[in-house]
Order: sequence, then C-alpha cells, then structure tokens
Amino acid sequence: MRVNGAINIRDLNRFTHWHLPTDGAKTLSGLIVEYLEMMPEQGVACRIAGYPMEVLRVENNVIQEIQVWPVAHAARQLAQ
Repeated sequence: MRVNGAINIRDLNRFTHWHLPTDGAKTLSGLIVEYLEMMPEQGVACRIAGYPMEVLRVENNVIQEIQVWPVAHAARQLAQ
C-alpha cells in the first residue's frame, strides 16, 4: 500500500486496522525518521512493528510517500 508520509498514525491504524506505535511521532514520516534516527533517502527500507516499509519519495527534507507491506505482518499475527 502506498501511503502519504503526512498521514496521522492513529488515523492510519484506524483505517487499516494496523498496530503501528503511537507513543512518539504523530505522522508516518515522523515515525520513520524517529526509528532510523536520521532523514532517509529514497529507497531506504525498514521494518517498524513488523510492517516492512520503503521510502518512495523525499522532497525538501520531508518523506512524501512510503510503501508499506501489511500482508507480512498479518500473516505473522495469524501464525502466533
């Protein structure tokens, strides 16, 4: 799923039934920057709370678009 970096994490969790952490950053881009402890470049990937993510677009030092693969997380949750 392609996601705008400015989306509020609580809203994203509510719309998608995901479980991204909400105790720090308010936006998905902020969560990624907080997790990586730096501003990533396009193509940087990480896994946050079991969700694989890739930064697709960065403009003016702001993450604009992220690819998130929720299927891997959902499959792992079902296996537990």
